[in-house]
Amino acid sequence: MQRTAGALVALATAATAVAVVAPVNICASNVTIGTTIIAALNLTYPGLEAVAAAAGRGDLGAACDALAAYYLTSPTAAWLRVPPVAPGTGLAGGVADAIVFNDTFYLSGVSLTTHVPRNADGGLDWLWKGPDADVEAMNCLNRHDSFTELLAAWRATGNPLYARYFDALVIDWVTHLPCPDAQSAGAPCVPAGLPGRPCTWGPGAQACATGTMESPWRSLEMGIRMVGSWPTAFFGFQGAAEFSASARALFVLAVSEHNAALAVDGGHPGRGTENWEMTQWQGLVTS
Repeated sequence: MQRTAGALVALATAATAVAVVAPVNICASNVTIGTTIIAALNLTYPGLEAVAAAAGRGDLGAACDALAAYYLTSPTAAWLRVPPVAPGTGLAGGVADAIVFNDTFYLSGVSLTTHVPRNADGGLDWLWKGPDADVEAMNCLNRHDSFTELLAAWRATGNPLYARYFDALVIDWVTHLPCPDAQSAGAPCVPAGLPGRPCTWGPGAQACATGTMESPWRSLEMGIRMVGSWPTAFFGFQGAAEFSASARALFVLAVSEHNAALAVDGGHPGRGTENWEMTQWQGLVTS
């Protein structure tokens, strides 16, 4: 997914504060992103007829609206969907409030609470290694425990604040840390250091397919996201009006990137380590 300057500004603005509403529909406002999202779909899948029809007439905005509607009303993943949440204004306190009001995240993998700074464009610094410059802090930040913390807070209070912040996180992460080369032209890429087309994301061309010890796209983090926080939050927030069509569509695009990247076998740090391998393949199967 290539980001134009205009799209990046619009999306970064949406992620700057919880009070900012995401763009109405990123597929309508950015043809490159919209086309990439639609290309990632199997438009012959039952239930996606409205998506296919809109895409066929060149209406990318309507196609992504239909995609969002499909997931909202589909009976899929019933075990991950939650009962209707009554609107409220209360606060959950604890970790969720620290995230929403101060961009402070608890990273359970390293038992660290840290404020995550923002980049010049307003997005979170997802490469933040914490106060001790610990790469494992960055890896744990990108496991997205924050997604499930925000979901629990929204369910407990009905306060749209938590759903809105989740929406902004999704748009921010997917647009700043894409992994487009994992599925470019339908051909898988290969991990850095191996012959073939390397997998890259973002400025600096860091490896994304199975990842490095310095990448949010290393296989362990991808597997953890797909096994836990991502499906739980995606289906759990389906009833939240604040979960925008833009974020829903970008979420689906990112899952397709995970699918392609997780399918790359071998060549990554942790190769042969049972918990890495099991998490990688469990993540792919779950996705």
